[in-house]
Amino acid sequence: MVCVKTSLDFSIIDLTLPGNSNLEGLGISVHDFSIYNVYNPPSNPLTSTSLDFLSNFAKVILCGDFNAHYGMWGSEYTNCSGRTLVEALNVHDLVVLNTTTPTHFSLTGHNAWSLLDLVLVSSSYASICTSMVTSEFLGSDHSVVLTAVNSNTKPEDHGVPK
Repeated sequence: MVCVKTSLDFSIIDLTLPGNSNLEGLGISVHDFSIYNVYNPPSNPLTSTSLDFLSNFAKVILCGDFNAHYGMWGSEYTNCSGRTLVEALNVHDLVVLNTTTPTHFSLTGHNAWSLLDLVLVSSSYASICTSMVTSEFLGSDHSVVLTAVNSNTKPEDHGVPK
């Protein structure tokens, strides 16, 4: 879900994905950047082709459940989707905003926490974006992740946090 302040003008972006992609998503354009919320089913390995739509936008916030595991964001193991997502970070100049706070609690198997819901942002916008995992679940096995953009600050005014 993407929530936008009612006073902001925005438009819906047609998120046309390759025919062989099971990636689901929606996109909006606000000011001079795009926001996407995506879902990648656990049985669907991400491919570089399924993320090609990112090439169309220079300033992007990409949020969602990627079902991607990688040590960079605290996973105990790496899967194909995790490797593909890390490649996309480099190709599209994106930064992971998440800390290692888990966002998903598995109710099956070993009842473990993991970080599946990621917030990725163009590196030029990383200094004006924040992301926070809440303790709210809203009937899901995923925590709510809030992401905010400080629109009163221009990205070039701040260095990218390390």
